[in-house]
Amino acid sequence: MGSRIKNIKLGVLTLFTIGFAVVFANSTLFQAEASINGAPSAHTGAPGESTCTVCHNAGTNTGVFNVVAPSGYIPGRTYTIQVQHTTNDTSRAAWGFELIPLTSANAMAGTVAILNANTRVRVSGAKSYVTHTSAGTFAGQTLSANWSFSWTAPATNIGNVTFYATGLQADNDGNDGPGDQTYVKSVVIPPITTASLVEISGRVLTPEGRGLTNARVTITGPNGVRRTTLTTRFGSFRLVDVEVGSSYVIDVSSRRYHFDSRVVQVMDNMTDIDFIGQYWNIRQ
Repeated sequence: MGSRIKNIKLGVLTLFTIGFAVVFANSTLFQAEASINGAPSAHTGAPGESTCTVCHNAGTNTGVFNVVAPSGYIPGRTYTIQVQHTTNDTSRAAWGFELIPLTSANAMAGTVAILNANTRVRVSGAKSYVTHTSAGTFAGQTLSANWSFSWTAPATNIGNVTFYATGLQADNDGNDGPGDQTYVKSVVIPPITTASLVEISGRVLTPEGRGLTNARVTITGPNGVRRTTLTTRFGSFRLVDVEVGSSYVIDVSSRRYHFDSRVVQVMDNMTDIDFIGQYWNIRQ
């Protein structure tokens, strides 16, 4: 009888051990898979949230992690946001990030959307987190990694918006060990008031002085954000809602003509910003 009870206990212990091993293995697999296919929600370093160190042991950081965003937002406008990793450490060979834009009350600020297969959006309650995908880990790639996504600002002025982000520069060894480097970044974007916005206008002309239709006019701000418009049938163009106090580069592109770029310091409305084309075959 004693032997039988002993065998039963041994069998139960064996089943428990196997079950625990399966659960532990599945948990580990899930954690690894979550990192490969994007960080878990609420790991941006925002108030009340965790960072990458929950899953990855923090090593000594040797690189740079940055979020490139506009210096201010106009309500309702859509912007391209960039997340960047750079390093001289060639042992960094897998990359990741997670980001969320929040109001001062830690509520979701605006909406986010993906632009390519390297990013995805994780929804958790009323919040949407942008993170990397499996393809977006850029496994085996060294020195740098970049992601882009679009952000549409809130429809009204809600005050400052803060982008909270965490980044990972891993050694691609398949383990969450001390070889990984974790980063935290936050960027504050204030609203732009109407009084701070002006208009730039002018004409795009052929070498003979005629207005050029459908020429592409592009203005690039100091933060790298670009906007493009096409000229009218008379060659005129208007760039509205340009923020004052910065220098901008204006370029014109056309299949038939070449145009020199212009750098303008914007302090007020600007008119007569004209471009005169040159024939490609006589350009010097």
